[in-house]
Amino acid sequence: GVNYITFTSGDEKTVISGLNAGDYKVTETVAPDGYTISTAEFEFTVDTEGSVTTDKIEIIDEAVELSVNKTDLTGNKEVKNAVLTITNDKLTADQWKAIADANKGVELTKDGKGIYWTSGDEAVEIKYLLNGEYTLTETQGDEAITDKDGNKYEVIESKVTFKVDNTSDKVITVTGAADKFKTENEIDDKTKGYTVYDGETLTICDAVRKTGTVTVSKVEVTGGEEIEGAKLVIETT
Repeated sequence: GVNYITFTSGDEKTVISGLNAGDYKVTETVAPDGYTISTAEFEFTVDTEGSVTTDKIEIIDEAVELSVNKTDLTGNKEVKNAVLTITNDKLTADQWKAIADANKGVELTKDGKGIYWTSGDEAVEIKYLLNGEYTLTETQGDEAITDKDGNKYEVIESKVTFKVDNTSDKVITVTGAADKFKTENEIDDKTKGYTVYDGETLTICDAVRKTGTVTVSKVEVTGGEEIEGAKLVIETT
């Protein structure tokens, strides 16, 4: 049968001694939480004199990574000033702090149960997400949510949920997301947003806010020129 040994990596290099003559292969079967499994295979041979063809092997794991973007309904225009928050109640405050510290442009939430950032001109890369189920929400910040042309956008009310599992072929799965953007002709309702996940980037697509215009005139009862200085109020009812 096949003879093998297993070991778990630590904070120092692992030295394996006493290997008999023969051909060997090193593979990774379980990656640390927050990383993806390396698919690389490393082969070496030990001869009858104890010489090894390769005496140093370096296995490199990539971090679990999710790119999050904010655009219009077609995915063509970046939308800024939306506050995006990722939460997972199962992670500890220390775990979330480590994730926040490792990612540029994000901050720890006040309760220590997530991270948040404000959307800008490009997607934000979130690395080292641990295994578990997450929720991504969007809220209004201090400034209007707009694109480069000044169009204002509505906040998506629904929450986006996704799962991280670094033992699966699909490390990140997003619930209910489309796999591609809609064209102008495919958008049935331009007042509702949706989400897209293409296997690398999760994009929140927002609808342009529809606004009405009214013209108010202040004149004498008999008509004529506009009268300056009157204070008028427009309010919702």
